[in-house]
Amino acid sequence: MAHRTAFSYYGGKGMLASRYPAPQHKTIIEPFAGGAAYSLKYYKHDVFLNDLNPKTYQIWQFILSSNALKYIKKIPIKPTKGINVNDIADEIDAPVGLRYILQSACNVGVMGTEKNCKSITKIGAVKWKHNTINKLLYWWPKLRHWQITNKDYSKINNEIATWFIDPPYNNDAGNLYKANNINYNNLANWCLNRNGFIIVCENYGAKWLPFIKTVEAPGVQSKYRKTKRCEGVFYKINDKQVIDDMIRPQFPESEGQRERKKIIDDEVYWEKENEKYRRSSTIKQ
Repeated sequence: MAHRTAFSYYGGKGMLASRYPAPQHKTIIEPFAGGAAYSLKYYKHDVFLNDLNPKTYQIWQFILSSNALKYIKKIPIKPTKGINVNDIADEIDAPVGLRYILQSACNVGVMGTEKNCKSITKIGAVKWKHNTINKLLYWWPKLRHWQITNKDYSKINNEIATWFIDPPYNNDAGNLYKANNINYNNLANWCLNRNGFIIVCENYGAKWLPFIKTVEAPGVQSKYRKTKRCEGVFYKINDKQVIDDMIRPQFPESEGQRERKKIIDDEVYWEKENEKYRRSSTIKQ
């Protein structure tokens, strides 16, 4: 059975990853990794994850480690509701990253926030094997080539890649993340200057980039989601080859083939196209 996620994470994109465009480069970079659902969908790529939250970083360190399998096999299959997950972690001598994975399985959807869940809830007990053993056994052998770092997003090298940028949203729900102290004007400028294909996620309606609506679905009736969940996204292409590849299919392959090559190779035409993308990416004041 295929799994969309490797562990439960607050605000994860497991249900939405297929709504975003496919990578345009062999390398994917996620500066705010979280559960990294987008990269998991394209796991065969060269993936570089980063997360400032120490817990998230240590979770990925464990999943990418060479000795993770021996600990995964020690996880009990059916723990009792209400049991302290730290007792399980102590019993199997779990590394700190696995300890946090077990905590994330106690009550789904809270890892990444300030909340600490130590006792296994009813839903956590029902989905325990699925959210721990099954997912880890599925993903561990597939992700050995991935890399993870733990630093501020601004310190990441500006490589040519597909950048999937999913920061804490600039709203009340985003404030629940443990690492949520973000200057969104600075983040916007940083995003616009990445090399390659840039995908930025936010709540639809955010103003720090010109986000467009991607999906609207029923939300949980709560303080943070009144009636609907509405996701926004921003795209930008800072790679001439990617733009060329997108332009080519617009021309017929028969009679217009020579004209197509002439247009694509014309530097004046390229500059005009690049200017269009720059203008479309201007931050609305």
